[in-house]
Amino acid sequence: MMLHLPKKSEKPGLLHRLLALIVTAALLLGALVMALAGVNPVTAYGTMISGALGKKSAIRQTVKIAVPLLGCALAIAPCFKMRFWNIGGEGQFILGAICASAVGLKLGEALPRPLLILVMALCGLLGGGLYGVFVAALKVKWGTNETLLTLMLNYIALYFLQFFAETKADWNFFLDPASARPKFVK
Repeated sequence: MMLHLPKKSEKPGLLHRLLALIVTAALLLGALVMALAGVNPVTAYGTMISGALGKKSAIRQTVKIAVPLLGCALAIAPCFKMRFWNIGGEGQFILGAICASAVGLKLGEALPRPLLILVMALCGLLGGGLYGVFVAALKVKWGTNETLLTLMLNYIALYFLQFFAETKADWNFFLDPASARPKFVK
């Protein structure tokens, strides 16, 4: 069998206790720093929690930010398990988002919504995945350091996005042509 999942023990082990201790210590240290700065820690922590989960719009905003981060973490986890140090999740996410939005802008009116979302997701996966395959090919061919390469490719993806965001041209369908300044199409 290729996959082996060990049974979880009923009693929390030393690692679980240590993790709980570290989280508690971090919260207490944060409270101490806030108290030294003249801020009530209970009020500050309460504001953080209500800001993230208090209203429907806050929950929506928290989910909007957390889902891409969790998606990147889940996508990169197998890389770390295989000892392939991919630090380029952000760049892969950006390139996947560019590919998905290009498909959405070009095919948005031609396809029904469920099919459009599926095609956008597949193109996003393909775009981000090919960015990772590029690094893997360089590692296999020339033995490059994947940590540095994926980290540097994050910046290339950011500059690629910046190029689309700032280049007003007829071919750039990402920008709103009616806007006086470069502005992404909604």
